[in-house]
Amino acid sequence: LTDRVVEWKYMDSVAGKHYFITLSEAANGAVIAVTGKERTIVLPESHRILSEGFSVGGKLFVLAMEDVSSRLVRVSDGVNVPLPSAFGALELAGESNNGLFLLFESFLDAPRILHFDGDVLTEVAVSSEQTYPELVVEQGFAPSTEDAKPIPYYIVRRADAEKNGNNPTFIHAYGG
Repeated sequence: LTDRVVEWKYMDSVAGKHYFITLSEAANGAVIAVTGKERTIVLPESHRILSEGFSVGGKLFVLAMEDVSSRLVRVSDGVNVPLPSAFGALELAGESNNGLFLLFESFLDAPRILHFDGDVLTEVAVSSEQTYPELVVEQGFAPSTEDAKPIPYYIVRRADAEKNGNNPTFIHAYGG
């Protein structure tokens, strides 16, 4: 045994290889393939923070956070699968015979269930048909006071609101 802490999250096994998200070798997470005693990095660490992984349609995917928005990332090439909105939260909701169900919601999108077969995201159910065409979401970054690292934030506003400092504002902040 070793004194070194090893943190791996099992994703799936495909074609004799076992896939894990490793947080030991990569603070934000990287995907490794394990065959016997060999380890191979198949998705290197990046600015995205990996949370969990799975295979669907014969392909590997991970859920990740990028600037406090969820991403669905294809492991083979590191490309983000397009979601209904660029700024939202995504989580696994269940499995089907031919794919997975994902729960997605955002500032302007009501919670919705999506089916994913490894190629296409299809909306299966939505909790409300309410839309907000008069609103926009913008992401910005502010420097932290400690080390000037950019901290992401969002502004949800009416599209016609002037940015002049004279509009009523509700501010909610959360830090981790």
